[in-house]
Amino acid sequence: MSAFNFEGPNSEEELKKWLLDRLPQVVTLTDQIWKILGDPAISSQEEKNAKLVDMAAAFVKSGGSCFEGSNLTEGQLATFQQLIPGLIAIASMTVKGPLIPNQPVEDTLLNKNEAAAYLKISTRKLEKEVEKKNIVRIKHGKGRTAKVQFKKSVLDAYLEKHPTG
Repeated sequence: MSAFNFEGPNSEEELKKWLLDRLPQVVTLTDQIWKILGDPAISSQEEKNAKLVDMAAAFVKSGGSCFEGSNLTEGQLATFQQLIPGLIAIASMTVKGPLIPNQPVEDTLLNKNEAAAYLKISTRKLEKEVEKKNIVRIKHGKGRTAKVQFKKSVLDAYLEKHPTG
């Protein structure tokens, strides 16, 4: 089977057919994506993104043959078939941009060190800005050891108000 053509008026329909023809491999690819996203050995988002892009490129170049099919039941495969149109819409928005102008498709989450580096301030200064409620954080769990993340869009808004950091 030839490689998928990403151009032309029927590209979303072609992509849908291409993915459905390779559904067991797509499910396996999805499992591999979750493993990369949850791998604690890969600490930076940039490294995760690079691995995901490499894996997706290998998948497309091989026509899906770089992954064996999954061991899902017919019912589970039918469920995944129903998800394909939504995946196509998300992929289309990623390539073409969001449907609403100036609305981000996704908001990147950064840990405390990444957020401080992005703002070009120390982690202590970042903590002080959070205490002063100048920066909103997302806290996962309770206590001092809870995971803390920052939305890039929040940090961008902070930079607009505080250009020198």
